[in-house]
Amino acid sequence: LYLVLVVLSTGIVAECIAYSLKNVTEVRTHSQDWLFDHGHGLWAQYLVWLGTSVALVSIAGLLVCYVEPIAAGSGISEIKCILNGIDLPNVLR
Repeated sequence: LYLVLVVLSTGIVAECIAYSLKNVTEVRTHSQDWLFDHGHGLWAQYLVWLGTSVALVSIAGLLVCYVEPIAAGSGISEIKCILNGIDLPNVLR
């Protein structure tokens, strides 16, 4: 029963991430089309694309730095510590 819940929750989270990425890509593409249709140049399109990228990366960086700093890195060393019996706070609560 536990493994079924883990698999279902992992699938739901993966679908939410895929849906969010699809929506972000559609918004970015729509903004580029709108800028092109209204006669804005290539630099304006590039700056909007770059600005959205910087905004999304900034949100991710702030979440890692201030909400859960243990999320920095790949996580492999933390899992190895847990498997060796060392208890780390805020990892796999």
